[in-house]
Amino acid sequence: MRLLPKAIFIILGGALLTTLVAGYFVFIFTKSAIQTTVKEKQEELGRQTVDKIDRLLFGYYIGIQNIAEEEHIERTLSGALTDFKIIERRIKELPFLTGPWDVLFIVDKKGRIVVSTMPGEKGKAFTEEPFGKIAYDSAMSGTVYYSDVVISEDTGKPTMIFAAPIRNREEADQPIIGAVLGHLAWPAVTELIRSFDPASEYALYMRDGMLIATNQEIPANIFARSEQAAHIIEKLFSANHPATEIEKGFGEGVETLTTHAHSTGHLTYKGNKWLLLIKTPTAIAFAPATDTARRIVFLILPVVLLASLLTLVFLKRFIIRPIASFTEVANSIAGGDLAQ
Repeated sequence: MRLLPKAIFIILGGALLTTLVAGYFVFIFTKSAIQTTVKEKQEELGRQTVDKIDRLLFGYYIGIQNIAEEEHIERTLSGALTDFKIIERRIKELPFLTGPWDVLFIVDKKGRIVVSTMPGEKGKAFTEEPFGKIAYDSAMSGTVYYSDVVISEDTGKPTMIFAAPIRNREEADQPIIGAVLGHLAWPAVTELIRSFDPASEYALYMRDGMLIATNQEIPANIFARSEQAAHIIEKLFSANHPATEIEKGFGEGVETLTTHAHSTGHLTYKGNKWLLLIKTPTAIAFAPATDTARRIVFLILPVVLLASLLTLVFLKRFIIRPIASFTEVANSIAGGDLAQ
């Protein structure tokens, strides 16, 4: 084979190999970089979602204290006002102004319900209800109280119970004269979770493994404690466990990008150490990364190929052709043709 065709063949082969190798590494690097970005975005979304929930519950925590400081409620329990119609009217407005609440109770220091948004409760002993008694006793000791998720004995609905002491601020020592208790309207929390695309599973758990909210079709185990879930959650709370990882277990062994985010509360509301799990099938989560990497490769490959061809033209004109001409002259001289 003559020098020029041989050199061209070698250069073209090298250019093709370079193009393929460059395309492969560009694809892998781009895909990896975008996948990292996808992971970071899911982690950030988890943190933002938990923060929204904590801020929402902080609003209830402040709201129950604002109700306890209502002047008409305070003065009625202290005996300064005797017309109960004022606070009966007022308590019907408060669930919409400070909640929403499923139900509100104003309880005096003897544990008797003075007024409630639930019909037929007035005059009953509030301390007969276990969850209510814990909340009432905490408020009467001067503590602003909130429970974990419970099933309300009054409404039969899932809720959190908030309670705050009512003080007589007209006296110097501001004695506690009663308590206000409110049952959070749980849909306020679940709507935050259900607003997300069901292609990704969002599941909110209590620390003991109870599923309390999800964006999927309501499962049979909602508001039921799971030992397996409790074990997994305990592991996820460990300090050295990654916030996001790829694992099996979504659906029938489908690989998922799984993120967990912890509830840490907001300001004076310290939270209940809930855990939010986000599971997105990797085929969905990383689909944009694969598509983008392919597009970038398709854009870069023509550039690499063009650069290789230009290099070939340069080498052919300024290096290979002069060398080939010089070789021919040398061969001619060696053959006795001194005219060269």
